Amino acid sequence: MARSMEHPMEQSADAQKLKQQQSDIALSKCHSVSEQSAECAKANDIMVVVHCRDHNKVLNVRLHQFTNDEHFEIYR
Repeated sequence: MARSMEHPMEQSADAQKLKQQQSDIALSKCHSVSEQSAECAKANDIMVVVHCRDHNKVLNVRLHQFTNDEHFEIYR
């Protein structure tokens, strides 16, 4: 198995950049869900944790569909 000659910090920076791109794609695909979550947060101010729990769960599930390790390898 050939090893990459890249410096480990460079690999880490590349992986971080790729993860950020993946997150951006996920957010764009989950735009309506993230908008609903944001609206709930705006409407509930300090009680956001209690009142927006369901919105947050739905958003996290949707985002995970596009940001899991399997998708990371596809984008890589």
